[in-house]
Amino acid sequence: MSALQPAGYAYIRHSTKRQGGDDKDSVTRQKQSIRVLAEQYRVEIPDENFFYENGVSAYSGKNRTHGKLKELIDQIDSLQIRPGDYVFVESIDRLSRQRLLQAKELVNGILEKGIILVTTIDNQRYEKASEKNGIDDLSQDILLSVIAKRAHEESRTKSVRRLSAWNKAKKEADEDQKPFNAKRPPFGVQYNEITEKFEPHQEQAEELVRIFESLKLQGVTATIKQTNKDSLVRWTNNRVKDIFKTKYPLGFLYSQKKVDGKMQFDKYIENYYPQIISYELFEEARQAMQQRKVTKRVGRASVGNVNIFRHTARCGQCGESMFFMHNFGKGKKHYYYLSCRSNFEQQKKCNNRIRYDFAVRILFDAIETAEAIKWLSNQSEDEKKEFGDTVYKSLTELEKLGTDSGMFTLSTAFIKIMSGNSEHKKNNQELIKIEEELNKEKIRLENLERSAEGITDGIYPSILLKQLALAEEAISKLKERREQHITISSTPSSNLTFETVQQFITFFLEEDTRLEIINLLVSNRFTFHFDYNKNSKKMKTIVGINGEPISTVYNTNDGTFLTKYGLTNLGDEFKLFD
Repeated sequence: MSALQPAGYAYIRHSTKRQGGDDKDSVTRQKQSIRVLAEQYRVEIPDENFFYENGVSAYSGKNRTHGKLKELIDQIDSLQIRPGDYVFVESIDRLSRQRLLQAKELVNGILEKGIILVTTIDNQRYEKASEKNGIDDLSQDILLSVIAKRAHEESRTKSVRRLSAWNKAKKEADEDQKPFNAKRPPFGVQYNEITEKFEPHQEQAEELVRIFESLKLQGVTATIKQTNKDSLVRWTNNRVKDIFKTKYPLGFLYSQKKVDGKMQFDKYIENYYPQIISYELFEEARQAMQQRKVTKRVGRASVGNVNIFRHTARCGQCGESMFFMHNFGKGKKHYYYLSCRSNFEQQKKCNNRIRYDFAVRILFDAIETAEAIKWLSNQSEDEKKEFGDTVYKSLTELEKLGTDSGMFTLSTAFIKIMSGNSEHKKNNQELIKIEEELNKEKIRLENLERSAEGITDGIYPSILLKQLALAEEAISKLKERREQHITISSTPSSNLTFETVQQFITFFLEEDTRLEIINLLVSNRFTFHFDYNKNSKKMKTIVGINGEPISTVYNTNDGTFLTKYGLTNLGDEFKLFD
């Protein structure tokens, strides 16, 4: 192409994103007609000279200040697109559907730069009027005025119709439960054409439930990472945030309306979608997320959640958190350790490190002892005597045995935990119901207040005022009931229950239930301060609950670790780092 040969450019716009995409009819139609007409003017338009505008409206003029049209005009202003070059567009209204003066200002601004504008729909050529090209300035201006006026009126009519249809559909959804977004239901929901109703999408609904169950036990990032391994959609932080904001898994429609050109929350419409998540599960996940925000936890997640002391292990020498790590032994055997954080971040100021198996042994021993204590407590005195002097005496005299007394105290603490706290569970279930009712009443009050805001003459119907008063009174009473239950509910809870040490070991060997064990220790506010002396091979463990020490356990490393429980080396058992 010679230096004098004019270059060709093209602008293609869609007012909505759903129209966009190179495979859509509108794009293909505009592109083909532009290329055909460009050949008549002997102008080439390379692919890189097409400016595609996807989802930016010309009615508001936003495409002039944002996106590809702005980029095109910036290139005209900077003379990258030179005087004499051609810009092809399907019609003038593709550039602007604003009012007459704004539309003419935009088009004339392009022509004043010496650019030739060609519309493909009518093969009309526009350029700056001059004696040389014989362009009639007045007739061109009249033509532009007529086109701009018609385009603006047409677009305004369409906008009003769309808004009216949208509001009507939302009203029908609110009053008659008639779906208006059947083709675009949220994840977990599908529309049944036969019954003309929304219903759960089984596989997607199951994935939603897994998301909420996971959020009870671990953070959003860990939940997303785990779910995306085999998810039906790609989960992100915003997607998770959206399900709590819109509350659609509870059956609500998050209704919005446009105010000053921006979409704003209007109200919740109840029972619009099928309820996929129970209020109890929704609240448990939400409260767990909130608790993690206010309670700082330390400790990194290990592969497969093998480190059950995540968030609860502390260095018994300096008080820092302890990290899960592994080392290689002879024959490339793996061994897991809990190592003081200072080993990594403070130039090894503290070298306290223990075998992970040793720490796990403490829990197994405590639960085995708790199991024996519970069994003995259910026996008669004669049966206890028949049991002999072996286990019975060792258990009943543990408190008098000095260094071993900590194990007895720790075991009694686990007795209260193993079968769960029935009082707490009952209270928590009641609190969940209260939260459910309170949530519904708040939504009801919000909707009533929105209705009141829409009344401009200051005359409020008596029925509306009565409903507002009843809603406020219901909320006040529910808040009082919630306060009565909040103290008990603030105590820790976990869904994991077990009766024997073997049950606990089975849970320990499964990844999902290891996460439950982590939650069990965290929710009961355990801390384990481990202090190992390499020379004496003794470990001192101070176990605390709610920041207060409850027992001190002493162990000697005899090399057996977990063999009495049928486990040898946990590094071989889990093989995380092969």
